[in-house]
Amino acid sequence: MSDIHPTAIVHPDAELGADVRIGPYAVIHERTRIGERCRIGAFSTVHPGVSMGEGNQVSEHVVLGGLPQDLGFDPDCPSGVEIGANNRFREFFTVHRSTREDESTRIGSDCFFMFSSHVAHDCVVEDQVTIAGYTALAGHVQVGARAFLSGHVLVHQFARIGRLSMIAGLTAVERDVLPFFLLGRNPTVHYGLNRVGLKRAGVEGDRYDELEAAWRVLRGGGKAEELQGVGEEVTHLKAWLSEPSKRGYCAFLRPGMRRGSV
Repeated sequence: MSDIHPTAIVHPDAELGADVRIGPYAVIHERTRIGERCRIGAFSTVHPGVSMGEGNQVSEHVVLGGLPQDLGFDPDCPSGVEIGANNRFREFFTVHRSTREDESTRIGSDCFFMFSSHVAHDCVVEDQVTIAGYTALAGHVQVGARAFLSGHVLVHQFARIGRLSMIAGLTAVERDVLPFFLLGRNPTVHYGLNRVGLKRAGVEGDRYDELEAAWRVLRGGGKAEELQGVGEEVTHLKAWLSEPSKRGYCAFLRPGMRRGSV
């Protein structure tokens, strides 16, 4: 049985799993699917085309699946948002549905979206990503697993954020962010390995040493084919660099470059 507050509005065609709780004045539209044990807070809205897995925690005043902020978008276009399991969406978080017919903006599982963060249309956010307050992804952004975006980060459309990367607060991200590295400072640069994130992910020993060597090669202007090592991380980094990019990737901190502040 689900627990639906009497002031909530739930469309009869909405599909609710077992033990779903919906708070006061929440609105659940048609063509929605809410998995088992999800919690939908007061005044939140789940728009048509949203599908979410089990165990998601949706705080008050969250909007899932709103119209894309695209002047050429046809509101009659059938599109949606696909959400995995066990995510936390804090107050005033918003995610918009895809601009493309029968496609979805996608969010993985075990992510944490802090208050007033935003995921735009056609983004792909993989598992265990953390996005802090007032951070916004423009359309078509890709975010790799276990990336951490600090507060007040703005990401340009079509940029790629590599897995296990970390972006410092107040950073404007105009180009791709490489996996496993730190990005920030003024001007915006990659300025080292994400040591804390890598340690938490169990990347140690030879695997970590290979990434340090890769950092030195790339910082010196080297190319992907020059990277050495057979570990999972370096293999992933080389493959990631070989993929097409619409933005190119952010520069590296070089000797003598003004470090600024993070």
